[in-house]
Amino acid sequence: MTSDIEKLEKRTDNIITITGNFADPAWYSEATAVVKILCKRDRDFTTDDAWELLDHTGLKTPEPRALGAIIRKLSKDGSILSTGQYKKSIRKECHRRPLAVWRPVRPRLYALPDDWDLIKAQASEDDNSRIAVVD
Repeated sequence: MTSDIEKLEKRTDNIITITGNFADPAWYSEATAVVKILCKRDRDFTTDDAWELLDHTGLKTPEPRALGAIIRKLSKDGSILSTGQYKKSIRKECHRRPLAVWRPVRPRLYALPDDWDLIKAQASEDDNSRIAVVD
């Protein structure tokens, strides 16, 4: 027999998956690559860090919550894990809500995407960029 908690977890997973399905496919692919770049850096991160990199790609999606689907997928496959810590968002649209802090589990397994040079070039043009490029 399935417990109420298991039913709620399954329902949450389904909703997050559906949310990911509404994302722009190019954005979803790039967002996945960005999170993997964060994993390669071998330090804790939040979705604010992913958004900072995504902002330099110029890609948009009608469903920004789809980043949660990417994080959830990487968490379930064991690529990242929650530290149990939270950090207030710096993004205006998030109204300083707490964000989970994530830790890469296998950071050196990720390769940089072919278009990482484009992201670095855009970041270097932005004098206010806080992106620390790790090659």
